[in-house]
Amino acid sequence: MAGMFARTGSVVLGKYNDPPMIGYFDVLINRDTIFGNKFHIGVDGTRKEVCALYEAWAKKQMLKKGIFFKRIEDLRRRYKEGVSIRLLCHCFPKQCHGRTLMKLIMGQL
Repeated sequence: MAGMFARTGSVVLGKYNDPPMIGYFDVLINRDTIFGNKFHIGVDGTRKEVCALYEAWAKKQMLKKGIFFKRIEDLRRRYKEGVSIRLLCHCFPKQCHGRTLMKLIMGQL
């Protein structure tokens, strides 16, 4: 029965300056990257509101099938191949747009 079921990796969140974790492919998702949250706490709303704004923005980017879509698809492929991915942001462990990215990578959004 070995090999009958596809092996997927895992997707977790971490702090941008956490030490490397054995077995994880680290992806920086702060504002300096394509995955950064374009919305700012205080200016665009509360932490909860800017995370919701980011999710709506990310869904639109996926429909456009541009570079954001391609980068998510690459991470999704790796995840499906069994690669474990750690998304690194400054705000972890607080509520973070990284949860949206996790869902996109795992095909849950």
